[in-house]
Amino acid sequence: MAEQINRALENKGITQKHLAKECKSRFGIEISQSTISKILHSEGGHMSAVFVSAICQVLGISQPGLLAIQGSDYGGEGENVSFGEGEPSIGMETLISNPTDDAFFGYIDREYEIFFWSTNSNENHLIRGTMELTNVEDKYCKVHICLDTGKHPVKEYTGRMAISVRQHACYCYVESRRLGERCSFVFYHCFFSQGTMRARLASVSTVSVGDARRPTAHRMAICEKGAVDTEQKKAFVAAQLLLNNSQIIVPEEKYRHLMEEEAQDGPLAKLSRQPTPYYVFEESEIRVLNGFEFNRLADTITKLRTSSIAHHYNKIGGKADELLYKYLFKYTVQEDFAED
Repeated sequence: MAEQINRALENKGITQKHLAKECKSRFGIEISQSTISKILHSEGGHMSAVFVSAICQVLGISQPGLLAIQGSDYGGEGENVSFGEGEPSIGMETLISNPTDDAFFGYIDREYEIFFWSTNSNENHLIRGTMELTNVEDKYCKVHICLDTGKHPVKEYTGRMAISVRQHACYCYVESRRLGERCSFVFYHCFFSQGTMRARLASVSTVSVGDARRPTAHRMAICEKGAVDTEQKKAFVAAQLLLNNSQIIVPEEKYRHLMEEEAQDGPLAKLSRQPTPYYVFEESEIRVLNGFEFNRLADTITKLRTSSIAHHYNKIGGKADELLYKYLFKYTVQEDFAED
């Protein structure tokens, strides 16, 4: 394999430094130039199957060739390159389930606190719980969640986590046999050379609580245990869990109330806005209008929804994860984080 990589570098005119940079920018994988040099000169140096696959992706080397490589060839623990469970490896496109893989470093054998808004329409508060990620006999990553809903018994869920380097994603599913419930959530993955995951926003697909029991999607904050230790931090986390995007649309009445509380030299005062009026329609009000056929009412709802401020999706962008991390961990004093 070292010979193949050397040949590809020469043919494409790519330096080792550029190769390392491409692995980081395209896949979020940090490989030092010195490590690549050792690999190319058969001097050992740890290089997991994930690293080999990333290099092959950048250089366009055939992925099937990876099937014959063992991690021990590069100073690893002898793990096979096959990322799936009992199926042929297709390189970076498969899910990594082995918790000893480098992709799990900084995530595994840790306990986190989790927060999300109650999915009961009659409640308006955060649900708080814990999530543990543990290595089970070097076979899989176990996910264990306990939720404090204020009721007994405490809700418990167990499941597994797999990582897709290709998609930069940690995929989790958990279930409760007692409740007959299963849900899944996904959050952004990046490699850690020394540190650990401290804060992430996840997108959750589940079923709502209450009598309705309808399919529901919501956000969930995953934070290092003890990080949300004040009411101010809890309020900040709660705001990040609302299904907003980069545009924050505030009704005029609430905006006026905020401005009354804002200091004259405060940030909000410098962001003064002219009100943009908008109209609010309750869909239930349209549904019961007399004198119209169902299709006519449905067309009206369609026109209003198409003209509304609703977005096609709600994506957890990099800035959202960055803001959560910086607020909880990095800026303990007043600093300008926008330029960092």
